Amino acid sequence: MIVGGGYVGLHTAIELARTAPGSRIIVLEREHCGFGASGRNGGQVHSWWNQIPTLSTICGREEAKLLADESVAAIERIGELSNRHPEVNFRQSGWLWTASTEAQQGSWDACLAECDAQGVEPFAQLSGARLEEKTGTSVTRSGVFESTGGTVNPQGLVDALKQEATELGVEVFERTPVLEVSGHGPASVRTPNGDTAAGKVILTTNAWAARNRALQPYLYVVGSDIVLTNPLHEISDEHLPEVGLAACDSQPRVLYWSLRGDRRLAFGRGGGRIAPFNRIGRHSGGATRWRRDVITSMKRVYPKLGSAEPATAWSGAVDRTIDGFPIFGQTDRRGPLYGVGWSGSGVVGSALGGRILASLACERDDFWSGNRLVTRRPIRLPREPLRTIGAHIVRSAVRQSGKAEEQGTIPNPVTRKVAAMAPSLEADPESGPGAKQ
Repeated sequence: MIVGGGYVGLHTAIELARTAPGSRIIVLEREHCGFGASGRNGGQVHSWWNQIPTLSTICGREEAKLLADESVAAIERIGELSNRHPEVNFRQSGWLWTASTEAQQGSWDACLAECDAQGVEPFAQLSGARLEEKTGTSVTRSGVFESTGGTVNPQGLVDALKQEATELGVEVFERTPVLEVSGHGPASVRTPNGDTAAGKVILTTNAWAARNRALQPYLYVVGSDIVLTNPLHEISDEHLPEVGLAACDSQPRVLYWSLRGDRRLAFGRGGGRIAPFNRIGRHSGGATRWRRDVITSMKRVYPKLGSAEPATAWSGAVDRTIDGFPIFGQTDRRGPLYGVGWSGSGVVGSALGGRILASLACERDDFWSGNRLVTRRPIRLPREPLRTIGAHIVRSAVRQSGKAEEQGTIPNPVTRKVAAMAPSLEADPESGPGAKQ
């Protein structure tokens, strides 16, 4: 039984249906499939090659290369899925990691060096006229481009995965909250409709898992906010990004954006509201007080927008780990399995997560169950209330530092030192919830 009907839960269900025929596979979703980050993310598609330094540190170079290669293969499968399900709307226009201030220049140097050591060249460096042609703005000073990347309709991808799962015999129950999981092998899963026995329970609830006592030490929850413009027919192509291009900058409170086929610009920023004690509350919903900050940044990058206001705005919750990679395991020796901590980059990574969780559920002895993303010891966060207090202090320093960079000034040494405590951008190139379509 899988708890959570987002990307990870549905990928896991599909993998189990394909590799464990005869098993009864059930997905329980509290709201509707895609209600959380899966239906609200920025739709950015890119491989794990941009995270290769951290991945190599965790897994070693050989395993890291295998996982990065698998992420590229997962992008190919998204393309195949989009061919079968047009609502996915995969546009393989590439993914662009940019520097929009002097301080951000060379943010990808460690990534390129590790790629070179691995003997691969997934990125092309861009600058000048070629970069401005792709982004439609002179604010981006330099960047690296991954041609295999692009964008999807986030909710469309959820809907396609749900349909694929049900066609394979998976039973999906929406608006069915799980109230309690108790016992072991089989476990008892309590819902408002009654109790159900499950041989295995898999938790794929992402940000909502951060309240689980066993997972709370390793996860923290932050908000990500996005705005969406009206169709920009009055602005020429040269002043807008290429349709379907996924782009982000290199600051800790990352900016990410893309232009849809209907010429509406989706523009988001990560690192918004911090969830105290991992209580999500209003994290998943409409516009927050960070909306104005996003609009200001959007108009700095695209000044031709002028005084136009966005048509709509919303927010979502991101479950983060310190190193930006998901964690897998069991809540106790015989408790539910889990795969959480996607840090805003789950569109592609969730496909790998589904293979890992399916292998763990079937107790296979293979690469997916035995790689070091699974066997490592996760990094613990400080206890509350120090965690929330410290997070607010670091976020404030990051915000001040980012504003100084945008204005061409140098933040004071104390601010820089505190801001440096934020998790590395290299492990989080696009920070999650955003573009419902």
